[in-house]
Amino acid sequence: MFNNDMMLRRKLEERELHQAIELQDRRLVNLQLADAKHRLFQRSLSLGDVFSSPTQIKQNLVFPSDTTMKELVEG
Repeated sequence: MFNNDMMLRRKLEERELHQAIELQDRRLVNLQLADAKHRLFQRSLSLGDVFSSPTQIKQNLVFPSDTTMKELVEG
């Protein structure tokens, strides 16, 4: 009984850790996206380009797929 409780607790901890890692990965991607948008905007200002809308910036960025992110996390 004691071993079963420990095993269940360990599985729960592993699941929580995995969820925390996924959340951190999403946060990192969001930070990278914000940074990429900022750099693109700064570059456009320095070149004198004018974007018609923020969606044009978004269309120019390449986003990693969920599958790619999982492969990076699972290594």
